[in-house]
Amino acid sequence: FDNTVSVTNASVVVTIDSDDYSKISIGDTVYFGLETDDYMVDSISGTTVRLTIPYAGSTNATQTLVVRRDF
Repeated sequence: FDNTVSVTNASVVVTIDSDDYSKISIGDTVYFGLETDDYMVDSISGTTVRLTIPYAGSTNATQTLVVRRDF
């Protein structure tokens, strides 16, 4: 799942740019763009995803969200 999202520095809230949130699950590990920090999804409500820890990168309204799942 690669999608455009809006992220804000020091916030746990991520806003997905579409309603394609069904491909993200609570507990998924996510990355933003080419950043190496990983985050875990705490909750999902509509197009709002909450992380377990605040986003440490720069505020960006067109960031790419990448989901990694270990099977």
